[in-house]
Amino acid sequence: MQWVRSLVFTTLLFVTTMAFGVVVLVSALLPLSIRQRYVIPRYWGLFETWLAKVICGIDYVVEGRENLPSVPFVSLWKHSTAWETMAQMFVVPPASWLLKREVLWIPIVGWAVRTYQPIAINRRAGHSAVNQVVKQGRERLAAGMGVIVYPEGTRVAPGQTRKYGVSGALLSVETGVPVVPIAK
Repeated sequence: MQWVRSLVFTTLLFVTTMAFGVVVLVSALLPLSIRQRYVIPRYWGLFETWLAKVICGIDYVVEGRENLPSVPFVSLWKHSTAWETMAQMFVVPPASWLLKREVLWIPIVGWAVRTYQPIAINRRAGHSAVNQVVKQGRERLAAGMGVIVYPEGTRVAPGQTRKYGVSGALLSVETGVPVVPIAK
């Protein structure tokens, strides 16, 4: 029965993500700021986590939100499942996402993501990718957006670890903004 629920959820995830992607693309044509349009990915994240709860029985509790700074900040997320990708949309205030550039190549979804000015890096670029994160992160922070970073660079299975990248911490040090670790 679990595999049936997983199949139903995954199918709905793909369909609804494409639908939200189309809404994002249409909204990008309107004279709205990124912060105003951020309500769309926020609702996408809330809807997908609600689907996970209803279909798969996956529930969650967000703790510590009252400790988030009132100014833009760098959030460093532990990334062990796809859940964080959905939750980041509503757990922290509007933020620019650090992601691998290949995400932008995905039809509809990648195009929609691009409209939010993510920091899309070539993960094989080494130090130049770190410089890109600091440069573009500084711009996003100055514009009032936070920056979301997965310092391990990719999903890492629960209980496992991987070497942390320095870009998020360096961005925080270079700009003087707070850094907030987020884990489940």
